[in-house]
Amino acid sequence: MQTDDGSSFVDLAALVPMLAVEHVEILKDGATAIYGSEAVAGVANFITRQDFEGIEVQAEYRSRVSGGSQDDLVLDAAIGGNAGTANFLLAGSYLDRSSLVLIEVDWLRAATSGFGNPGSFNVPSLGRTVADPQCERYAGLLQELVNGGTICRFDYGPQITAIPNEQRTQAWGRVDLEVNQTGNVWAEFGYARNDISRDVSPSFPVLNTPLVPANNPGNTFGEAVFFQGRPFGFGHPPEINYYQHDTARLALGVDGRFSERTDWNASLVHAVNDSLLNPRDVIAANFQAALQGFGGSGCGTTPTAPEPATSFTEGAANLLDADPPHVNIAGSYDPRSADPRGRRVYVRVQAAR
Repeated sequence: MQTDDGSSFVDLAALVPMLAVEHVEILKDGATAIYGSEAVAGVANFITRQDFEGIEVQAEYRSRVSGGSQDDLVLDAAIGGNAGTANFLLAGSYLDRSSLVLIEVDWLRAATSGFGNPGSFNVPSLGRTVADPQCERYAGLLQELVNGGTICRFDYGPQITAIPNEQRTQAWGRVDLEVNQTGNVWAEFGYARNDISRDVSPSFPVLNTPLVPANNPGNTFGEAVFFQGRPFGFGHPPEINYYQHDTARLALGVDGRFSERTDWNASLVHAVNDSLLNPRDVIAANFQAALQGFGGSGCGTTPTAPEPATSFTEGAANLLDADPPHVNIAGSYDPRSADPRGRRVYVRVQAAR
């Protein structure tokens, strides 16, 4: 299972290093009677090795031979033994995985969005959406609509990561102490750290179709129109999302046997997971402000100021002959910065007929 932000699944890679696992039990049917209501869809039990003595080391390297360049390096080690009535097992693992971006594979199919850059514009007086006239010139996919309108679609597939960059470190250990013939005390600890990064499209779409005022320097429709697209598309590198997970677990328990047919056990478990998620996205309010002409190092006002400016003085001062050449400057907010006077990154939109 590929690691991402960890929000939609349990990251099994953070549980136990593979060298410490003896076997895995899969209960396909509901097991709520034993494991509680969360086990309605089944249970996966990871059974760790017992009575292991000695040292075991494994190293594995895998590399794709076609369809892109991607490789894995895995190092595992385990040591176990006995000391009097105690038995212990320690295991560690390290994974270094490089990424695979979909542009590298020969089976890639287009994955398109109707919100691109070049984008499209909803023109109220026409009653339809009009694609950027430079759509196809700058790698857009022109789509004709049934009402006579057009939109410029954006193929984000080549920039998507199929397998993310990942570095994972794991440590795990267990000690069992036999108190008597009918009782056992045990302690178990585990730690895992995952560092993941993956490429995504240069920016995500602004789904609320922000307004491009009639006085925007890039708007040549002669009226206010609505922008259907994203701030960054053609000609921009992919955005990189970062994820970091630290998982620590400590368990203490006792178990024993009343008779040949009756077992008992009690345990206490404490676990902590710290996550740092850094997926960047467009702040819609900043993007809308940029289209209104606010932002930049010299801008002394914001759209929410008591008496906001109404002209494009700052935006006009920031006009550039930027690449790609068809794009006009509409403002200078960084649409991904929470600071309304953020660093001087230019928002570009085309609104020519």
